[in-house]
Amino acid sequence: MLPEHVSKRWEATPGPRTRDSHRALGGAEVKWGQQFISPVTGAAMDWPHDEDAPAAETINCRCSCTFRTDWRAVARWRRAKEGLAA
Repeated sequence: MLPEHVSKRWEATPGPRTRDSHRALGGAEVKWGQQFISPVTGAAMDWPHDEDAPAAETINCRCSCTFRTDWRAVARWRRAKEGLAA
């Protein structure tokens, strides 16, 4: 499986305590290895609670991240790698 077969999605926690920057990221999806870029602050983060992100973006963050694998793309890649017909 290759990194481009996996994507991650920012899941902002709804509510009045959610940062504007995290609310703006809610539903954003990027490929594995890419970072989420906040349209509000410009902060680059690998995921919510990213230890390398600014503290203002991570302290008391309640967001989560979901991951999705494109299994059809993985199957096509495996068939091509093994030299089998699609």
